[in-house]
Amino acid sequence: MEKFDGGNFHLWKFKMHMMLSKHGLWKFIDGSATIPNDEDQIMDYNKKATKAFTLLCEHLTDAQLAHIQYCENVKSAWETLCNVHEAKTIGNKLFLRRRFFTIKMYKGEDLFMHINMVKAFVNQLRSIEVNIEDEDVYMVLFMNLPPSFDNLVTSLDSMSTKDVDF
Repeated sequence: MEKFDGGNFHLWKFKMHMMLSKHGLWKFIDGSATIPNDEDQIMDYNKKATKAFTLLCEHLTDAQLAHIQYCENVKSAWETLCNVHEAKTIGNKLFLRRRFFTIKMYKGEDLFMHINMVKAFVNQLRSIEVNIEDEDVYMVLFMNLPPSFDNLVTSLDSMSTKDVDF
């Protein structure tokens, strides 16, 4: 898994969730891990908590590590990253909406990469509670294709949005 560099937080967050879950460490982020009473179990708990924090840090670039370098534990580090990259401010919402509505696919680019980029923006916007209608998604997806896709756009233009699955 690549290091998070500040782009596409929503997808990176999902991948980290899956990785930490695979190792049985997600409980240190969601708060369900409880400190045991037995001394041997405490050592195991601390070892796993450290492993969770280490895995998180290993998947961040230096610029992103700067946000969490003074966090005491993996849970506070995770929350800090979420607060930084999922800010629900009007400025962030406007910035992401503007980027979403100006996505373009240029001649020679891969259609599936374009679709995935649109989906990534939709997920990112929805994660900060911006309502994106399916019609907005179709508009961005098809209206910004290069001229070589005009026949496809014309064909899709005659279809109902209920007939198109994104």
